[in-house]
Amino acid sequence: MIIDKNFRNAPKEIVIGVIAHETVHIIRKSIRNKPDEIKKDERNTDILALRRGFAQELYELGLYEIGGLSKIEKEDYDHETGLSIKELEHYLKRMEKRK
Repeated sequence: MIIDKNFRNAPKEIVIGVIAHETVHIIRKSIRNKPDEIKKDERNTDILALRRGFAQELYELGLYEIGGLSKIEKEDYDHETGLSIKELEHYLKRMEKRK
């Protein structure tokens, strides 16, 4: 499997998050052409991946992506595609309460 060079040295959980997300694209046969379609597609892909049990991995992936940003970039970070870190945290807290 070919993986983006940005993730070659990433922890296993991060790679699992990437694979889970990209696998859902394949399952859904995602097609997107316009920026608003990309945003919707990425969000739906993340939602399906977390429903398949990969919420923690997607959360770790998001933190990993943000971790490579400078302090100023982190403050300006707007996760326009996919679910935000706050949304994933909220989902994980809800799942923890259900246990």
